Amino acid sequence: MKKNKISVVHFQRKKANYVFSLERLFEDLRYQAKKNYLFSIKTRFNKFRSRGIIRRIIDAFLVFFHQTDVNHVTGDVHYLTYFLNSKKTILTIHDCGILKKSKGIKRLFLFVFWYLIPEKKSSIITVISKTIKDELLREIKCNPKKIRVIHNMISPEFTRTEKFFDKVKPHILHIGSTDNKNLKNHIRALHGINCKFIIIGSPNIREIEDLRKFGIDYSIFSNLSRNKLLNQYKICDILLFASLYEGFGMPIIEAQAVGRVVVTSNFSPMNEISGSAACLVNPNDYLSIRKGIIKVIKDESYRENLINKGFENIKKFSAGKISREYLELYQEVYDKNSK
Repeated sequence: MKKNKISVVHFQRKKANYVFSLERLFEDLRYQAKKNYLFSIKTRFNKFRSRGIIRRIIDAFLVFFHQTDVNHVTGDVHYLTYFLNSKKTILTIHDCGILKKSKGIKRLFLFVFWYLIPEKKSSIITVISKTIKDELLREIKCNPKKIRVIHNMISPEFTRTEKFFDKVKPHILHIGSTDNKNLKNHIRALHGINCKFIIIGSPNIREIEDLRKFGIDYSIFSNLSRNKLLNQYKICDILLFASLYEGFGMPIIEAQAVGRVVVTSNFSPMNEISGSAACLVNPNDYLSIRKGIIKVIKDESYRENLINKGFENIKKFSAGKISREYLELYQEVYDKNSK
């Protein structure tokens, strides 16, 4: 007798005009899952953007009617767990950044409704790095076995692309414009370095003023498609990603997969994810960042060693490996509820 497929639904925030790393991860997972005849994965997007109490409650209620064998709330919209069958629900938490940035009543509200209740309403929680698991366990008192680390995967289109390194005027790529992306210190670090600075994001007025004040040759891009973002990795010489806080640090392994040298933070999880295949700097010290940039520009042997190590490091984040880990998790939840 033919075995029925295990039905899985990905609950995601309202679809945007361009793809964020969160959506890209699960889009890639669904593509990989097509190769496995045991699973059928569908996507259900929120009706509303995650703004206001009423809209969130409506979306949380609506998902009740779309439950299946395994329900996976893929991140950001944790409140979608409220009316789901907790025994069949998996929640992915990408970071605890909103708690770090909040205080008082607002922090208490976010803790209860974004973390505490969703944890109780989930059978398993996945996180994208050991750092986030440790942070979450400090906030929520639950069985550590309930929280599983499954890293982000590298999209298959990120493949090795040869490029002559421009030592005279290297293209330096920066991704993101929120405060944690540390653009302010990146700009200060580049003062006096002959380079082309490529910014993916929307810098504020003060940052643009600093770019001009320090005489940095720069270009700004935003809302890029997957192909256009990939092209920026290909044309750059260095990825500068000395972030102050990340749940994972996707640009690190994307740059390594293409074959670009990475300058990143000596903080966790960046030092965890980069796997000794990046130039580690103190993100709070622009002089440390500058020293790292200069080293990878001038020291060819050091630079090539990091790039080669990067190709080894990314094997841990292959689409095949990570998708298998998710599918095994779906199988586990399904089996528990089939007994």
